[in-house]
This record gives sequence, C-alpha cells and structure tokens, in this order.
Amino acid sequence: MRPSPAMMRLTPDQMRWLRGQFGIYGTTSGRINIAGVSAHRIPYLAQGIAAVLETPSMPPGVSGGTVGRLGRGGRRTGW
Repeated sequence: MRPSPAMMRLTPDQMRWLRGQFGIYGTTSGRINIAGVSAHRIPYLAQGIAAVLETPSMPPGVSGGTVGRLGRGGRRTGW
C-alpha cells in the first residue's frame, strides 16, 4: 500500500520512536492528526519529526526514553 500525500512516510518503528522520545502519537502507518495541534506546539512537533528523520536506522521495536513532560494526573506528554 502506497502512503497518501497526507501521511508521513515514516516506518512503524520510527512512529514508535517518535512516541517514546517525544510523546507525539500517531498511527504506525504514519498518520498524525495535524489539525488537532495548537499553533504554539508546531515547533515541538517539527523538532520531533526532524529528530526521527535524522536518526540512523533503528533496530525493530526500539522506543527509547522520553523527553516529554508530565501533564496533569502524571500522564506523560510532549506538549
């Protein structure tokens, strides 16, 4: 299946890494709800996407640590 132009061309492992490192969630097929991102959070989203694109290939299942902050209720969030 060829990704549509609306989807990011990231692998499932890259999407998991983006979630683990930055708390940015999307589907493993590369879909992220950009419309739901506040304008002040776009730089953080761009930083996360740039980091995953600049990272050399990762072994399958690598999720890494988290640089996100804790939100209300102790939930992890990169926003």
